Parts: sequence; structure tokens; C-alpha cells
Amino acid sequence: FDRIEVGGSHDHRFTNPYDIVFHIGCFAQALGCTISGDRVAADTWFPGFQWQHATCAECRAHLGWYFDRADEYFYGLILDRIQND
Repeated sequence: FDRIEVGGSHDHRFTNPYDIVFHIGCFAQALGCTISGDRVAADTWFPGFQWQHATCAECRAHLGWYFDRADEYFYGLILDRIQND
């Protein structure tokens, strides 16, 4: 995983519309993740970015989100769900 800063920090805490809190880290790449679903602009935590789900390519567990806009993108991964092997 390639750690990056987005909005001035690598890690962020956000609450989704269902009041679930996520502690995520931002990464330039996330080998082993699969992106799925339609691109969604609503309820994005990063203004101007759309998001899709990022899941484990092997077990399909939800690991976070893939955010993109124009030619910029990153992964916002739930920190307690990722492993560095």
C-alpha cells in the first residue's frame, strides 16, 4: 500500500449517512483490491470526488472506497480491515 495525504492528512475519520464511523487511510495504490459498483457523487467525503466500493479481490470483503475525479484518484481504506503482507 502506498500511503498518501489527501486534504492534508493520511488518515481521516468520517461518519456515513447511517451514523457508522469509519477510520480510513488514503493510498495511491491498493494491490489486491477490486473496484465495483457505479460511481457515486452523493455523500462523498472528499469534495469533487466520486466513489466506488473497494473490496478484497480474494474474499470480497469491503475494505473501503476508490475515489476519483478527472485524472486524480486514490483509495480510502478502512485501516482496521487492511493487512500488509
